[in-house]
Amino acid sequence: RCKKASKGGKTVVLKLKTGNFKSLTRNRTLPVSTCMAERIFSAGNEMLNAELQNNPRTAYRLIGIGVTGLVEAEFADMPDLVSTDKRNLQAELAMDKIRIKFGQETIGKGRSLDRRNK
Repeated sequence: RCKKASKGGKTVVLKLKTGNFKSLTRNRTLPVSTCMAERIFSAGNEMLNAELQNNPRTAYRLIGIGVTGLVEAEFADMPDLVSTDKRNLQAELAMDKIRIKFGQETIGKGRSLDRRNK
């Protein structure tokens, strides 16, 4: 959604709702603003895993992830001299275009093959 809206965000927000409708919100501020799904997912996944470790018996009925601290996409994912982020962003954008044209299951990362084929 960020890329589609030409936006990036600096803070990843994880929202959890428990089985008894109690809401929990966790957030993590990234070093740089991003619109890359991989970075947003990674930060959200780390927060979720920490929450599951701290509360292993809690059941969740809703898990949401988002970003705040929005900036225009041109200011997100600014590469430094040793970063491969520009290539990763270009690959992610190319994959997004293929998914739009041919469908979500048309292309994915190799590490997701086991999950798709089960």
